[in-house]
Order: sequence, then C-alpha cells, then structure tokens
Amino acid sequence: MDSALLAALVTGAAVLLAAVLTPLVRWALQTIPRKKGSRAATDLIYRIGFFCFLSFLILGLVVTVCLLVHATGKYRCITPQFGRALCFQLQANSTMYLHHQSAEPLPTTVQWLSPPVHELGDTDYYQTQAHPPAAYAVTTVPTTREPSQCLYFESHLRPVCSWTGFMLTKAVTLPAADLSKATEMVLLLKADHFDFLELGVRDETGNESKLKVPVGSGWNGYIISVSEFKRVNMEAITYLIVAHSSAVSVEPNNRFWVALLDFR
Repeated sequence: MDSALLAALVTGAAVLLAAVLTPLVRWALQTIPRKKGSRAATDLIYRIGFFCFLSFLILGLVVTVCLLVHATGKYRCITPQFGRALCFQLQANSTMYLHHQSAEPLPTTVQWLSPPVHELGDTDYYQTQAHPPAAYAVTTVPTTREPSQCLYFESHLRPVCSWTGFMLTKAVTLPAADLSKATEMVLLLKADHFDFLELGVRDETGNESKLKVPVGSGWNGYIISVSEFKRVNMEAITYLIVAHSSAVSVEPNNRFWVALLDFR
C-alpha cells in the first residue's frame, strides 16, 4: 500500500477512535467513580484515561508524519531538483498501472536527444504523425549515474477522449520548487514503442504549460529547453505532469519506465 494512502488511513482511524472514545471516557469519569469510588479514585481514572488518550493521539500523529515523510521522499532520486513530492495517478476513460519499482538496467550506451517539442494550448490537441521525425539533434551530456528506481507506467487508451498519466505534486504542506535557474529539463525514459507524451508543469497560482514530446522506443535521454514552458512562473512550481493521451499519442497501448525527470 502506498505510504501516503496508509498515512491517510492512520489519521482517519485515529480521529474516528478518538471520537468514539471521548464520550465513553467522559461517561466513565462522571459515573463510575461517583458510585463506587472516592475523589482519589476519580483523579486516578482521569489521569490514566487522559494519558492513554493523549498517547494514542501522539502515536497516530507521529506515525502519520513518518509515513508522509517516507511518501514524499520516494521520488527524490527521480526528480532531485523538484524535491519532495507526492505521486498521484491520473486517468480518464482508460486503463493504466503505475508502480514505483527498481529501475530497469540501462544499456551500455544511452543516446541523449533534443527532440522537437510543441507547447499545447487549451484547444491545441491534435493527432500527430505516426512516425518519428527524420532526425533528432543529438547532444553530449555528462554521464548520468545508473538509476536505482523508476516509475513504471503502463497505459491502455481508448480511441477517443482518454488519457493516463501521473503527477508529482508538492501538495499543500510542501513549499513550491524554484526552478527559475534551470535551463533544461532532462528526461531519462524507456518506452516500448515510439509515441508522444505530454510533459507539463504547473505553478502555485494554477498556471499550466504542457509540451508534446516525441519519445523513441527503448532507453533514451531527452533534453528539453525550459524556455519552452511559456505560461508558468518557474520560481514556484508545484506540479510535474506526465500524460499519455489519445489526443496526441500514436500508440494506444504502451509502457514507460521513467528513471529521471530532472532540471539543470
């Protein structure tokens, strides 16, 4: 079970149990000692009840905080510059599987590409060509360490108005990421088939910018200029979005392994 979901369940259970126990403790303090005990017995029951009640609430809070810290730290090796974040599944009229797992082994050499991208407007979704562009610009970058973890993302789209994906969010309690000094987004990804993905960022005011990015089959690295995200404040980014949609994709059934989604 995902740590964030488990934290929510622990918190809910603590609140529910506290709500149930509160009237019972109040009844015991007001009724039982009055009938069978002295003032000293009343004070003892009150102290024991208060200690147990407070201990349970503190334990629930500590467990919840630990689970949330674990949940927000799971993806730091994938998005180190973005920092701590929670991962949520995105899905509409489709089927998908999303797992955080050990990374697939990289080949001996990985080609790093600078593919042509296109920013998607609110009504700018259209079906793209079924074959990759004639050539990508190949860029030499420093060797990336072998990834230890990745997000496995399996997508099964329907022909019309369907999409799958995931978002990494700073949520309400985490500060937005300042990516204004970054010049490039670096993506290390494995795909079963050539396809188009939507890569998006959203700032704390709700402005969002998405790019249509062609990705090849197998392991490849992609370098995308941050200047392509034109409608957001890069000083306060709260969401990273990766989506596979029937509007821009050419393969309704595809699998992706995202090992790095970084900014530099």
